[in-house]
Amino acid sequence: MINEIKTAYNEINGIFNEKIKSGVDRMEKERVSKSNLVKILNRTAIGLFILSVLLILAAFFVFPPAVLLGFPLIGVCVIIAVAAQVVKFKFVSKIKKDLFPYIIKAIGPDLSYYPGKLKFIPEWMTGMKINNIDLSLIQAFINMFMPKQKNINLGNVGEYGILPPHNIFEQDDAIDGRYNGRQVEIVEFELMEHHTYYSSESSGGSNIRKVFRGILFKTTLDKPFKSRVIVRQKGAAYCGVQKMQKVVLESNEFNNIYEVFAEDQVEARYFLTTSMMDRLINIYKCGQNINLSVVNNNIAVVKQTKKDMFEPDINKPLNDVNSYYEVLMQTKTILDFITDLKLDVNVGL
Repeated sequence: MINEIKTAYNEINGIFNEKIKSGVDRMEKERVSKSNLVKILNRTAIGLFILSVLLILAAFFVFPPAVLLGFPLIGVCVIIAVAAQVVKFKFVSKIKKDLFPYIIKAIGPDLSYYPGKLKFIPEWMTGMKINNIDLSLIQAFINMFMPKQKNINLGNVGEYGILPPHNIFEQDDAIDGRYNGRQVEIVEFELMEHHTYYSSESSGGSNIRKVFRGILFKTTLDKPFKSRVIVRQKGAAYCGVQKMQKVVLESNEFNNIYEVFAEDQVEARYFLTTSMMDRLINIYKCGQNINLSVVNNNIAVVKQTKKDMFEPDINKPLNDVNSYYEVLMQTKTILDFITDLKLDVNVGL
């Protein structure tokens, strides 16, 4: 395992040094300048907030007129904090627009990258409310004024049978093009549940809860299936698989990791050959949390992720391979499912 990690790092390092580093050196000075400005603004906002709290306390216990300075200072703090976010927001937008397409093409020259919606509201604040206003709604309002993102046609994601229950599917960054001779589509996405509730004490309200973040990878098989086949890891809740049969295969190790549903038992076994099951077991042992679904001649693979994969960090050097290692590694890993699952060869169905 250590040798595999070392090999992967050397491969990513080679891609970076050969195809990316020279193109990002010129942006590094600007990043340092913007990062320092954001830090100064944030520290100023924190310092003024502490001062405003002290003035308000002084107004209560020592000098009442101090309140005339305390509360206006809180407003100044908010303005400065928002200004810091705007500076960061604009530079991150520039990186995603000018740099990330260059990075993705370094992995595959026939791939195109399309930036998703930028996160003006930090990830940890998602779902929080201020004065009963959901911060997710503020982000949605900001998104209205951003350039329209590329809409990858994923079809009806509900029929894949490999996603948790949800009522909102929000597409983020996307990649499409050809890799290893196949048309591929990769979409980073979030699943959310929007609930409306009613209360006898008030008119009620609504809340949005994030249930899943992941990457959906879609490509084609050499021969179409007449029925659906779903392979998903055990131990999690998923959308329903109505009118589908549970398939128990010959490998106990595989059955302990995955559950399989199909509309046709024979087709499921054609697809899940011994070698295919071995490959899926190996992917699981390498720490890849994936589910897959075959519908007609399309195969969709879902991989769960814990954070936004394509969100640049303004505090990390642009000309350092470690700043991109996770993005390069995850993107290449997803694309290499084509090779790992032998989707680049005819499986003989």
